[in-house]
Amino acid sequence: MEPDTDRDSDLDIRDSDLDIDELARRAGTTVRTVRMYQERGLLPPPERRGRRASYRPEHLIRLRLVQRLADRGYSLAAIKDLTTAWDAQHGLGHVLGLEGAVVEPLAEVPPRRFSTDELTAMFPGDEDLSGLARALEMGMLVQDGEEFVAANPVMVEIGAELTAMGLPLDATLDVAAAILSTTDALAEQFVAMFLEHIWAPFEQAGEPDAEWPAMSERIQRQRPLAVKAVASSIAAAVDKHVDAAIMMDAAPRDREG
Repeated sequence: MEPDTDRDSDLDIRDSDLDIDELARRAGTTVRTVRMYQERGLLPPPERRGRRASYRPEHLIRLRLVQRLADRGYSLAAIKDLTTAWDAQHGLGHVLGLEGAVVEPLAEVPPRRFSTDELTAMFPGDEDLSGLARALEMGMLVQDGEEFVAANPVMVEIGAELTAMGLPLDATLDVAAAILSTTDALAEQFVAMFLEHIWAPFEQAGEPDAEWPAMSERIQRQRPLAVKAVASSIAAAVDKHVDAAIMMDAAPRDREG
């Protein structure tokens, strides 16, 4: 996947001013959505330069955080409570650093919306929609009006590929359920480890101003480590079980020979 140079540079240009159209463009949303977030208190007001509303990099970072949490299913009221608490407890510089550390999603593919027709074409064997119902129950898909939102569309696309190869939809959903359950538990354990051994001592020390930059850097460095650890482990495990299956298949033939 090619790096998004525009996106990367957005967070490096600390002195840039954006108008509302450019802010929306860089965040991948609409001006209408930006204004709606402002009206609900989810974004700080812009700076005024004469008659022009000027947005800073912290507005872009906050906007991306709000979008990310909304995509994960959190209500705007819950997101506002979170951002209000952050703003009340920490200065803007600290909030900017912390949000900058967590705002970039680790998933390479953003959430995607599917229509019913798209899902029917991807899973033609699901005439009774029992597979769709199970995907909704598992949380792979979330219904939003007449559309279905996949926080991890890669899982949906892989499921479609597997069923196209002839694997039963129920079997692919069984594997998907196992993946979601296992990875959720691993992610919870990894975050709990960070909170106990990194964040808690920092919090107990009074969250010293001088240590905030280092804390933001730690978060940026450690978040991808969980993904790398799980990806490398599942790759090694798949190789191991494929090799075992090959050996088991060869064993009867050796005996026959």
